[in-house]
Amino acid sequence: MKHVKSMTGFGSVRFTLQSVGYVLELRGLNSKTLDLSVKIPSYIRFLEPELRSYISEFCERGKIDCSIVSDPSNPETLSVINHSVARHYINEIQSLSQALGLPVSDPLAFVLKQSELWNTQSMRDETGIRNEIFNALPLAVKEFNSFRIQEGHKLEQDIVVQLETIDTILETIRINEPARLETVKNRLLHYFKLFESAPALDALRFEQELIVHIEKSDINEEKVRLAAHLNFFKETLTKPSSGRKLAFIAQEMGREINTMGSKANDALLQRQVVEMKDALEKIKEQCANLL
Repeated sequence: MKHVKSMTGFGSVRFTLQSVGYVLELRGLNSKTLDLSVKIPSYIRFLEPELRSYISEFCERGKIDCSIVSDPSNPETLSVINHSVARHYINEIQSLSQALGLPVSDPLAFVLKQSELWNTQSMRDETGIRNEIFNALPLAVKEFNSFRIQEGHKLEQDIVVQLETIDTILETIRINEPARLETVKNRLLHYFKLFESAPALDALRFEQELIVHIEKSDINEEKVRLAAHLNFFKETLTKPSSGRKLAFIAQEMGREINTMGSKANDALLQRQVVEMKDALEKIKEQCANLL
């Protein structure tokens, strides 16, 4: 059970590059495949392929955003601006404004949003930068995966509740089945008595139709298969990275429940089928969140 993970996750770590503070964050949401986005300052862009490779190895599946930004809580970080880059941006904006004949009120507001301005003058030692980032990254990944396990445990608890609901209803159906079949039998006998004296009635054909109707009302195979799917689902739930497989099993459970509903011809059984469908939909929603 401890291996069950959600695709929702979060992990962050603060670290320092040459006396400048940074925050590395990993955020994860649902996705059918691994959808990895890396947002980092341009002056450490050379590390992006390696970052992608490392994160892909440990984070498996989901929509994952990795970002490295200046730490706003670090006063040293806030004070380090590359003035030459800022002047270059402003000069270019003013030159473009004159060339196009369009006014520009405050280019500084735009310039200050550019990541190239911040903390670039001391970023020269690529080996040192790599070492610091890859010392911090495993800590963020560890927190990220711990978050996924915690969220997965919550999903698992809800799934187990819904499985127990289906199990309980299925047991009730088993108990009520003899009475339901007796009702079906009596109804058919009643119709048989109504039509047995009809001169145009083909007795053999009528009996064949009765047998077919009785067979169509029998849900024993569906009950057996649904019980087997429930047990398989519970077994699979204890294994890591089982979200896709659980979703497939849930689909098979849905087929058996739907078939039982189509064969019901009984108000109580139809209500029970609706209740099982409701529980199964909740299970499917949670499976979509599982890794």
